[in-house]
Amino acid sequence: MDASEFKNQVLREIPFQILEIKKKQFYTLSFGADGYLWFVQKGLLMTARNTKEGRVKGIGLYDINSMIGVGGIHSPRRDIVCYALGSSTLHYVPTKLFDNLMQRRPDLCYYMMCYISSNLLEVFNDLEVSVLGTLEEQIVAYEEYISGKILPEDVTISEISLAMAIGAHPGSISRARRRLKTQEPSW
Repeated sequence: MDASEFKNQVLREIPFQILEIKKKQFYTLSFGADGYLWFVQKGLLMTARNTKEGRVKGIGLYDINSMIGVGGIHSPRRDIVCYALGSSTLHYVPTKLFDNLMQRRPDLCYYMMCYISSNLLEVFNDLEVSVLGTLEEQIVAYEEYISGKILPEDVTISEISLAMAIGAHPGSISRARRRLKTQEPSW
């Protein structure tokens, strides 16, 4: 089973609603036991938080068939802000109904376990680069990561969105990217 098949099976069994978010728009999503699980049908979204320094820091990137709110299935209701890097469509289902479905369908529950496991590995890799990597290494890692995503035609990865993803100032991103262009390959 792949992500698209999983999403389609869930949406066949649970009534869902649709949310459209325009490109470059922020939107707040609710998740948790009394909230929703969100499926990206179209587009590219970045979840984000404000830092103590007043910057917006991206904490997750979600392309087609990704799920948002997985970590909060059994937690109290919470809101998270997302930013649309491209025009996006989300399908969303009540978390309680999703949880009930997982209890009834071991095949879907198994897929969900595999999905969470792969996302956890991505988080560990991202954390390692964020903590130990230079700004240039963080930029390269992010660009490699995003190259593996399904990008809609209207998506542009600007230095502003790159700065949000890494948590750096856009000017620092510009300088680091110039340094990367002038460096010789390390092989």
